[in-house]
Amino acid sequence: RVLLRGQKLVIVESPSKVTSIGRYLGPDFRVLASVGHIRDLAVSADLPPEHKKKYGRFGIDIQHDFEGYYTIMKDRKSTVSKLKEALKKADELYLATDDDREGEAIAWHLVEVLQPPKTKPVKRMVFREITKPAIKKALQCTREVNQDLVNAQESRRMLDRLYGFSVSSQLRANGTISAKSAGRVQSPSLKLIVQKEHERRVFVPAEYWDLQAVFTTPSGDVLNARLVSIDGRRVASSKDFGSNGKLRETGTMRWVLTQALVQQLMEALAAEGTAATVLACTQRSTKQKPPLPFMTVTMLQEAETHLGFNLARTTALAKTLYEEGYITYIRTDSTTLSEEAMSAAREQAAELFGPEAVSRPESASARAAPLRQPKLSQESHEAIRPAGTKFHRPKDLPSNLEDARKLYDLIWRRTLASQMVDYHVDLHTVQITANISRGFPGKAIQFTATCTKETQSGWHDIWPPVRGARKAAGGTQGVKAMRKDMKLNVTQVTPLSHQTEPPHRYTEAGLIKELEKTGIGRPSTYNTIVQTLLMRDYVLREGKALVPTETGEEVVSLLVEHLREFMENNFTAAMEVDLDHIANGQHLRGRFLQDFYFGNASQRGLVRALADWKPASVALTGAQLGKHSNPKAASRGSSFSTGIWHAQTSLPPTATEKISFGKHKGTAMMEVIKNDRPYCCWVLEMEKANGANRTPLNRLAECIRLHAPELVTDQASGASKGAQLVTHSKAKATRRGSNFSTGTWNAQNSPSHKDPAKITFGKHRGETMMNVLKTDKPYCCWVLAEEKTNGGKRTMLSSIAEFIRLHAPELVTNQA
Repeated sequence: RVLLRGQKLVIVESPSKVTSIGRYLGPDFRVLASVGHIRDLAVSADLPPEHKKKYGRFGIDIQHDFEGYYTIMKDRKSTVSKLKEALKKADELYLATDDDREGEAIAWHLVEVLQPPKTKPVKRMVFREITKPAIKKALQCTREVNQDLVNAQESRRMLDRLYGFSVSSQLRANGTISAKSAGRVQSPSLKLIVQKEHERRVFVPAEYWDLQAVFTTPSGDVLNARLVSIDGRRVASSKDFGSNGKLRETGTMRWVLTQALVQQLMEALAAEGTAATVLACTQRSTKQKPPLPFMTVTMLQEAETHLGFNLARTTALAKTLYEEGYITYIRTDSTTLSEEAMSAAREQAAELFGPEAVSRPESASARAAPLRQPKLSQESHEAIRPAGTKFHRPKDLPSNLEDARKLYDLIWRRTLASQMVDYHVDLHTVQITANISRGFPGKAIQFTATCTKETQSGWHDIWPPVRGARKAAGGTQGVKAMRKDMKLNVTQVTPLSHQTEPPHRYTEAGLIKELEKTGIGRPSTYNTIVQTLLMRDYVLREGKALVPTETGEEVVSLLVEHLREFMENNFTAAMEVDLDHIANGQHLRGRFLQDFYFGNASQRGLVRALADWKPASVALTGAQLGKHSNPKAASRGSSFSTGIWHAQTSLPPTATEKISFGKHKGTAMMEVIKNDRPYCCWVLEMEKANGANRTPLNRLAECIRLHAPELVTDQASGASKGAQLVTHSKAKATRRGSNFSTGTWNAQNSPSHKDPAKITFGKHRGETMMNVLKTDKPYCCWVLAEEKTNGGKRTMLSSIAEFIRLHAPELVTNQA
């Protein structure tokens, strides 16, 4: 609509909110979108010449209270022009950006850029759901822009700029060739993933056994029971073993059953005369309280568990539901429900399951309050729930929102469940003892059988969403027929073999659960953290699991070594608390940034930490390892940058590697491609000799033969074992890529250093070949099986690089 004189201008963040909010406000208002942020801290190239010295490469004046220099983002200039034109015709300006720190900062930037005259009032309106009552109420309860919230958000942005620019540059200077960035929150999050991977690598599985037995009464009742103890000592289970595969030291004696012991026990129980008796029968009632309504973390977790949605998909769908007016604001770490929301949830639960299914109002109110107080919560102060005072049923959502409807169903169910009565069950337990006279080291063998009976379904009527996932009554038949001292017969014994499992890798939802637990990040940053790690190739997805790449592990290793305190969970969490204090007006922004960057009496600060970081140095002779600065140019053999390839950590087995060969400024290059993208290159100076008798290529072959024999075979067709060293039978035919013969290259008989060596690259019968030419004649070739792993841990290229680093350091340099 054309803005008429006398209209009021309302600015929201997202264009998808414009229509619905405009409809609720009526013809006296015009609603436009800023499309998110309109300004950001300037980079050095965008600074005017007179400001370059003051604001430097950060766009921040670090010498004068950390004042920022902001520029309008290039793709927002047209948006800003439209907003300025609209403001000229408006009588009032309403800033309706999101109700969190980021939204507050966007509102502040809008005021700074639009510069509304004093004759035009500026009002901040906030709402947590896009419904007509909520919009009308927000219109009546406007306020000024909260400068404390703005300071907190801008402090976060400056922290990220100072840390990201400084540390990323240091990583590249150190030769971490694939490192694209580091981040104040991103890097500690990556450390969690890497630590989990290291735990998995050192994990030693432990094998243990137990028994399941079937007992019958004289009247024919059947009871399934599990072995729990022998002579009063508990039978070991998975929780009793550590990551080293050994029993944990607890001071308690336990039986660790082996296959041989289990076999003896089975034979002893099957022997004639073995008696089994019911030792005790117990019954107790237990109850489970309803789950709390969703906050951001729990919504993301349950969407992954029940719907299989990843973080980005759930976030996008929740954003759609919010902007369409179906749910409340999605960035929150609160589990509180408003009185109106509790009434709506209770009313709908009573309609569906009867009044008796709904809890008492006072207990529901207490239950809806947070069980834990989050760290001075920065976000919206209500849980994620269906919007309005009368909730939509999931089936009422339009068909074009199919996936969003699935997510809404979860949110709707969880909200109703939070206001329902407890789930009650009766738990029946039977303890059985069998006495063995011979054939086994133990004498008194005890089994346990349990079953549950639901006495009040309560909130289980609606949550979890899939009935089969709910904890229904179950257990084993015959428990209720048992009586103390009853005699039983052993009719069947089944051995059960188990092996402890390594810690599970983080899924996206599991990672943000850990971030929330440790205080790293906030609901508004969780999705960005995970997406950045994926985009930077620091982690890969294997199914739902997050697996660190070689680059990710290397970055963590360097940061923990040189910036240990900045990588600690407590330090990062403390930063978040400080930002919360700034948001509440309890801490000064300039002092906070001063302490972080320059340090104080209790911390050394980022500047000192980076000054203490000493770059690695290596020899400057022979074959050189560098990285491509421009992937497209690199594939053409140009624009190589300087850097060291740290080969201590290997590529993941899933990485697909290839080799290409070319020239750059007259220098031979062997380029490694990982997942179809340039990863690193070797500058091959083959004609220079190392020592008196051998060339770098001979030295490399010797190292492979001595230290990586699994890469060497005498069968040309056995490429599954990795790189193969074979001789050519016909020199002329070899140059055409054919007629390779089988045989082992004995590298002890190295050529004279006077014999120059070169490398060519080609294919033979589908096999990738790297050919070594001596005095322009074929000398040997390697069959390169790059896509196959050795020992399940590293690829052939990774192994070769490792051996070069360890045993031929004269081949490695940081000069491309």
